[in-house]
Amino acid sequence: MSQVILFNRKKEKGKNSIEEVFSSLKSYLCVEKIYEMPKKGTSILSNLRFAYRKKGYVNHISGDVHYIALATGKRTVLTIHDIESTLKDGNLATKLIKKLIWFWIPCLIVKKITVISEFTKKQLIKLVPFSRHKIVVIHNPYNELIEFKAKGFDKEKPVILHVGTKTNKNLFRVIKSLEGIPCKLLIIGRLSVDLLRELQAHNIEYESSFDVSFDEIVEAYKKCDIVSFPSIYEGFGMPILEAHKAGRVVITSNVCSMPEIAGDAACYVNPFDIESIRAGFLKIIQDDIYRDELVAKGFQNLERFSPQQISKRYNDLYKQL
Repeated sequence: MSQVILFNRKKEKGKNSIEEVFSSLKSYLCVEKIYEMPKKGTSILSNLRFAYRKKGYVNHISGDVHYIALATGKRTVLTIHDIESTLKDGNLATKLIKKLIWFWIPCLIVKKITVISEFTKKQLIKLVPFSRHKIVVIHNPYNELIEFKAKGFDKEKPVILHVGTKTNKNLFRVIKSLEGIPCKLLIIGRLSVDLLRELQAHNIEYESSFDVSFDEIVEAYKKCDIVSFPSIYEGFGMPILEAHKAGRVVITSNVCSMPEIAGDAACYVNPFDIESIRAGFLKIIQDDIYRDELVAKGFQNLERFSPQQISKRYNDLYKQL
């Protein structure tokens, strides 16, 4: 196989998602070198110069810095994780520039585009219909660093892990749904003043941390009884796989990519309905058989997302370039 170079975005404190995906794969990918961008994603010229100097015969942009396809050229695989997070902010002119630099031009240049879910594929086709023939779905792998640690389920006061505090993570509704349910909410992510007020108003016992390492996230999964993930939008949903790998039951949304990723191994709720979320938590806490079945199905669901299978699909794609 020809020389393959993998380009990662600049690592930022507290941001682990893309980095951990490709960290899980690096032992299995037929990649000669892995480079991290010297600057954050908005430092376009610096990153373009760097990518041009370091490019190989075949290149793989692992996400976020899509525009470096201008430097790496046609023999490039571009992985797109989601669309909404890039385009949600800014005025009309800013969004148009982002569409041009982050999506339209890169998608015209590269030979292959991978997306992490069928849901993201549908979104991307709407944005770049001229590139639909290039798009391939390759799911994210589970992370082998997360391991199962047996823990008796605490029915009296379960620890509920909620990963992320951005609007799409739906924490406001989760807080409202837990009022009156004895539990401890373990939150990973920076809490706004409004979120703090909400926690106090609904008398929720909680513990929070932010800018955490992945090792700290691993420990959080070991501590928890339930993983809370009723997001209103996700391109994939790594906490679903992380919950499965840790042997914890997960509550998630019946929208976007979540049903595709979780299959029959999650408790589904309507993320826009507080009563639906509340009913989901109560069913998990009260129904031992249901909870244990979901955990068992989670282990089975992981088989679709092994790093070996996912890396083979990328390696096969490199050969086509």
